[in-house]
Amino acid sequence: TLDNKPRFIIFDDVEFINPNVANSLLKMIEEPNNNNFFILINNKKNKLIDTIKSRSIETKIFLNFEQKTIILNKMLELNKIDDHFVFNYLRLSTPAMILKYYYIFSEINAKLNSNFYDVTSKLLDKYKKNKEDSYLECIKFFLDIKMNEKNCFRKDNLTSPLKIKSDLLKILYDYKKLNLTNNLVLNFVKSSIN
Repeated sequence: TLDNKPRFIIFDDVEFINPNVANSLLKMIEEPNNNNFFILINNKKNKLIDTIKSRSIETKIFLNFEQKTIILNKMLELNKIDDHFVFNYLRLSTPAMILKYYYIFSEINAKLNSNFYDVTSKLLDKYKKNKEDSYLECIKFFLDIKMNEKNCFRKDNLTSPLKIKSDLLKILYDYKKLNLTNNLVLNFVKSSIN
């Protein structure tokens, strides 16, 4: 710390940290000095590592839509983003995750009206290269967006939309856990989602 003043260290999306980072974080949390305070933000998108959870005091914070809107406005202003499409989907996620998805969509040159298959393919490629869970989370977010549209699902597929979503989430889980090929996910998408 500087001049013995308190220092606050904030980790957002702590549920996505890899085991090496988790071990380093545990060492810092277990042996802090009196002026270090750690704030770990868990958006509950993944399971938090048990050892970190056991060394933390959990405080649940729920934001209403108005609070989310204010936060998102400030984040857009700070990041100099004037594209306000994100407000349409604020009910689907947190302001920080929506901003993250915005940057991911920009990174792969995707638009909200882009084909689900094409976006999924690009996001899977990014995930394979970087092993960042946010790319898989972005697929789930994009599916939620598409589910609000009419004609999202193929007419020749008689499976219910919720079953298709559930199956895709299971496939994405297996894809990550078992290091499956992109084609497995893409074949499912091609057969189910427009």
